[in-house]
Amino acid sequence: MSAIQIIPYEIGPCGLMRLKEEKLQGILKKLDALSAPLENAHGIADAWHGFLNYYGADGFKNEIRHMMNRFENERAKGAAMLCVQLRLVCSAGVSLVRVKDKSPVA
Repeated sequence: MSAIQIIPYEIGPCGLMRLKEEKLQGILKKLDALSAPLENAHGIADAWHGFLNYYGADGFKNEIRHMMNRFENERAKGAAMLCVQLRLVCSAGVSLVRVKDKSPVA
């Protein structure tokens, strides 16, 4: 994934709502700071392997478990969390595993 369009929102009791004004500016500022280390392939690989080294397989399972618990208690929010996280993690994980083991990209 080389680029995505960010549409900041929050999940409330009535569904999704786009963030506006002050909340939007605050989130975008935080997103810029979080994204800075991910500006190139080396930074992305470092972040992914850092996550795996810090949390390990059990940590990854705990993240999924947390989202499933949220899904049980707040179905809409849990579903949104799962969709977003799994898309990002799976596409990043697949491409970074290929980079790490030098397998050709299909």
